[in-house]
Amino acid sequence: MRPGMIICSNENQNNFFVEDGIVEFSENKLLILTSTAMSIKDLETNQLSKLIDETQKKLSENLNDKERYIFSHKLDVLKGINK
Repeated sequence: MRPGMIICSNENQNNFFVEDGIVEFSENKLLILTSTAMSIKDLETNQLSKLIDETQKKLSENLNDKERYIFSHKLDVLKGINK
């Protein structure tokens, strides 16, 4: 799974930002395994700015095509959240 947002539609809609992970769909159930899931409503502006800065710094390094794609996508998602 690439970096992005997960939207959980239930009584209380919760949105999460995840950096990576594995998705499994079985018996009409979705399982997401990730080491980083940050609640969008709990993510403070300074934390978001720090993540954007760190990602931009990483993009300026010597990366292979796959890494560049993942960090570029992560940056797009984070900037979308920041609006």
